[in-house]
Amino acid sequence: MMRKPSVLLLTLLLSSNLAYGQESLGAKPKKARREEDYKARTLREVTTKGSDVELKGNKEETMIVNGDILPSRVRVIYTGSARALPQVKKEVLRQFALRYAGFPEFYTVPYEREVLFVENGAKFWLAVKKEPLRQLEKELKQGEKVDLFLIRVGAAKTSDEWESMLLVENFQKPK
Repeated sequence: MMRKPSVLLLTLLLSSNLAYGQESLGAKPKKARREEDYKARTLREVTTKGSDVELKGNKEETMIVNGDILPSRVRVIYTGSARALPQVKKEVLRQFALRYAGFPEFYTVPYEREVLFVENGAKFWLAVKKEPLRQLEKELKQGEKVDLFLIRVGAAKTSDEWESMLLVENFQKPK
């Protein structure tokens, strides 16, 4: 007869909501990143900083997708040079969007071009959204400093070297 209370308790526990006080596992609403979400770093730090999040590559070893986006604010020099986003980087962006974004077009559509920036003599090609790119070209002159707000999504092997895939989300002139 002592087993009935324990069976009753077990039944009650199994039929109740055990996740009380925990967040649901479903999709959560996304919020826009604010200026304070971007930590001051150098591009060198962003491109070499390790991650606890698993890096996912492809069989051909031509790309890496990184789930730790590391929102960063970097100060660089605008060169005025731009080019079309290389196909291998488009694929990194597509793979990142499929794995982590939930809405791939949010990333794959607005990023079509890269702009060359310089930091401490090192050159970096960074993908820039269409609208900020128009503003960059209008507001900045070659050789001017600019603060970029960016995230990292991975890296692509171009010819025989790796290039980080960084997305510029916004910019501002240094204060």
